[in-house]
Amino acid sequence: MAMGGHQTQAAMDALLKLAHDPDRDVRDWAVFALGSLSQAHNEAIRTVLWTRVSDPDAEIRAEALMGLAVRKAPGAAAAILEELKKGDPIALLIEAVGETGDPFLYEALFADKAQIEPGDDEVYCITLDDAIEKCTPKI
Repeated sequence: MAMGGHQTQAAMDALLKLAHDPDRDVRDWAVFALGSLSQAHNEAIRTVLWTRVSDPDAEIRAEALMGLAVRKAPGAAAAILEELKKGDPIALLIEAVGETGDPFLYEALFADKAQIEPGDDEVYCITLDDAIEKCTPKI
């Protein structure tokens, strides 16, 4: 947790390693720090984020997808859609949708709104309606 937000090479190298830690909480904090707290955008970070998209933990997958969405990584919208299809997304995943602003996700969000509303136990910066609005195709 203490390394989150530090942009030194030593901190980034440590976070890249910790993102593979067997402990779920360690991985979660490392992926959050790399994906959301770091402004860095390089191949090593993208590789780790893509690796964590297949993590067994839904929160870690959402953290990785958020990091990819913020970086406008090619393929992020498709990966987010696959995660949405798993059902019962956490609020952070909806926030990642909004970060993409990708019209590719509009139809899936709008069509399945009743099934994908995130739980009220999490508070993030965006609602499902906000995400739909951000992804509405511009005509």
